[in-house]
Amino acid sequence: MRVLFHLLDAGVGGAQRVAGDIAGELARRGHEIAIVVPSDGPALDRFRALDASVYILDAGTLRRPLAVARLARIARRHDLLYSHTSAPGQIIGGFAARLAGTSHVVHHHTYPYFSTRTAIRSGQTRLFPIALRRARFIAVADHVADGLVTVGGIPRERIVVIPNGVALRDAAESTNDPPRIGMLARLDPGKGILTFIAAASTLGRTTPATFVIGGQEGPFAAYSERVRVEAAQAEAELVVPVDDGAAFLATLDVVVIPSEYEGSPLVLLEAMSLGKAIVASDIPGIRELLPAGAGILIPVGDVESLARALGELAAHPERRRELGSRARELVRQNHDLEASLQRVADVIEQTAPLRAGG
Repeated sequence: MRVLFHLLDAGVGGAQRVAGDIAGELARRGHEIAIVVPSDGPALDRFRALDASVYILDAGTLRRPLAVARLARIARRHDLLYSHTSAPGQIIGGFAARLAGTSHVVHHHTYPYFSTRTAIRSGQTRLFPIALRRARFIAVADHVADGLVTVGGIPRERIVVIPNGVALRDAAESTNDPPRIGMLARLDPGKGILTFIAAASTLGRTTPATFVIGGQEGPFAAYSERVRVEAAQAEAELVVPVDDGAAFLATLDVVVIPSEYEGSPLVLLEAMSLGKAIVASDIPGIRELLPAGAGILIPVGDVESLARALGELAAHPERRRELGSRARELVRQNHDLEASLQRVADVIEQTAPLRAGG
């Protein structure tokens, strides 16, 4: 079987890691791998190591409708198109797969699915169920599957829920004095970085602690500059880029995930696997992974609640150990990486013979 991976970009991030892991499992099973991305980047190293064919094509935005025909020409050489992109890329992939007569699997990781701009959102929501009416969907969480049905117009029988998985790591208890509190995220307005900085500024006046933000640059230049300015004012260290996210998380005593929305964040699973105490936004994509008792959940954007929770954990190392131990056990029970990869690969293998008329 020949599988064509379609990614939003070839950078370093959770989506690229997941796709690379799946490609590795498929290659191990004897399948041929190819990838289409807008430009070269570090994620391609993993695919090239699998002898994958690489195609450079920007097929992730509806502003380039001709990409449908170009992607279809590439997809005709393959048995299945695997889309791991945002909604516009999925729409382009859906039309391209139908033109090519190729099976299509969409791996859906994010929420919300469509643009926040009303006019663009209207067009995307109309096109989504039309372009993808023959695709099979893998959703990473129940709330993502529910959204695909209620917002995306996708029939429930075309969706299978497969939670993300991570490798279970040795617990990495940090003994920093003062405690090191931080977050790992792309510099993206939806990640709540400014909320973290505001809480750090508040807490830093009363509680001994160091604050750090690690991650990757995003496409939001003005926002990134604001993060730099406000982090410096709050005396929070900014480490960008971070090449090894797990190693960065291992240095922290408390991991903060103040996102406004998430599908099923890998950084949360990584932190849980390391046995870290976690303070995170009380949203479905986090709540499904980190129930009460395994971490501290706070309302989105609530600086006062975040500062209060971080102050509690900074002052009580035994509480940090208790929460981290519970979180790590949840990963061991529910989020085994190999089991997740095998289930995804099974869906891809089952879908490919159906072709577009299935």
